[in-house]
Amino acid sequence: MSRNKNSREGIFAGIGWSYAERLLSQAVSLIVSIILARLLTPDDYGIIAIVMVFINIGDALVNGGLGTAVVQKKDPTELDFNSICWLSFGVSAVLYVTLFFSAPLIANIYDSAVLVPVIRVMGIKFIFSAWNSVQGAYVQKKMIFKRSFWSSFIGVCVSAVIGVTMAFLNFGVWALIAQYLTHAIISSVVICLTIDWRLKFQFSFKSVKELWSFGVKVLGSTLVFTIRDNIRTLIVGKKFSTDDLAFYNEGQKFPSLLVTDIVNSIGRVIYPVLSEKKDEKEELKSLLRRSVGLSAYILTPMMTGLFVISDTFVKVLLTEKWLPCVPFLRIMCIVYVTRALSTLFQKTILALGKSSLNLIHEVVTSSITLILLLVGAFVLHSVEFIAWSAVITMVVGVVIYAFFVKKCIGYKFREMIADYFPIIFISMIMAAAVYVTGMCQVPNLIKMILQLAMGVIVYLALSILTKNKSFSFLKDSALSMLRKSK
Repeated sequence: MSRNKNSREGIFAGIGWSYAERLLSQAVSLIVSIILARLLTPDDYGIIAIVMVFINIGDALVNGGLGTAVVQKKDPTELDFNSICWLSFGVSAVLYVTLFFSAPLIANIYDSAVLVPVIRVMGIKFIFSAWNSVQGAYVQKKMIFKRSFWSSFIGVCVSAVIGVTMAFLNFGVWALIAQYLTHAIISSVVICLTIDWRLKFQFSFKSVKELWSFGVKVLGSTLVFTIRDNIRTLIVGKKFSTDDLAFYNEGQKFPSLLVTDIVNSIGRVIYPVLSEKKDEKEELKSLLRRSVGLSAYILTPMMTGLFVISDTFVKVLLTEKWLPCVPFLRIMCIVYVTRALSTLFQKTILALGKSSLNLIHEVVTSSITLILLLVGAFVLHSVEFIAWSAVITMVVGVVIYAFFVKKCIGYKFREMIADYFPIIFISMIMAAAVYVTGMCQVPNLIKMILQLAMGVIVYLALSILTKNKSFSFLKDSALSMLRKSK
């Protein structure tokens, strides 16, 4: 990796392109989600939510952890990339055949015949997941995030047009399916045309074996994490109605849209840099602390603000038919406020080559998730308790990761508190100002605009008054990039 890529400017530029990719893509996705939510029914979203559980688990198996392993490897070869791609293709073919013939059984379990064709069509994505996972690993290792920006943006725009058009033409759930598949296909094809790597007929068992020792642990933890994150959907969809499932998932969607892409953008850039610096513990710790501060500074006010305006947000953008999702939206804001900490701690552990610790974390948190989920569904019969169980799991997971990071690089608990909680404090003050603003008796659209404006003004003012380091870093870096662009 070049010196420039490890510099502050190189890392910041990488984060900038990676986040710009997700920001623009998700801005389009957000608009499309709002339009589709107005045009389609909660039942349509409930059907897709059930199918997506199996697709997400399949994607975790297709990716296999080898993409992460090749990024963690010091000097991966072209043979490494080709070998893991062909292996992923093989796994994807087996998974698709299995899912194809299992579709009737799944449809019987959920008493919904429409699941059969939906599952069989959605499963086509596995082939493109195999290809895209290796493309993503290549982009991440080379830190050429500008290339993936265009593939993702073009894919999301084209798929948005197709999805909205089909929804207006009353295709129902098939509008969501078309949007999802076309995005996967187009983004994979476009990135293929913009990066240097091309798949060749090369395969080495030796190469796969070298990557497997690290990758299998990543696969295990990723698979456990994916099942843990999706098992709630399976249980809610079976125990309760598809409408209940749709409200639960819609409440999770918007915090996820705001948080996941920022965290993943930072993680995609930070992980290869951390991997390069894994033998320089003090420098690695310094970089992690800066990343924790930056991510907390960006994400915490977004989640606290969304928590406060959630009811107005739903009324204005989704219409009142989606109001039952408000309690879930608020709970998920609490869950996602620490997602950055979990992801950054995970990337640090993986960069150090300690994938077994990550697997331990996932096994423990998944066991807690399963116990609480069964209690919520079969004892308390409460979807809301199932949502609150995610908060409990989140707290336990962050504590476990924090303990591992403290042991590995000496990042002490008091340092974590010093990096994170000042931002919690100013975010809470901002949230109070937003709440008071929401008490004014004006139309909901105007109220939401006033609340958003008040939140931004108060947060920036407090950042300046408290001389927040993350604010200063972002301001100085942005000004530096502007000066260089002139």
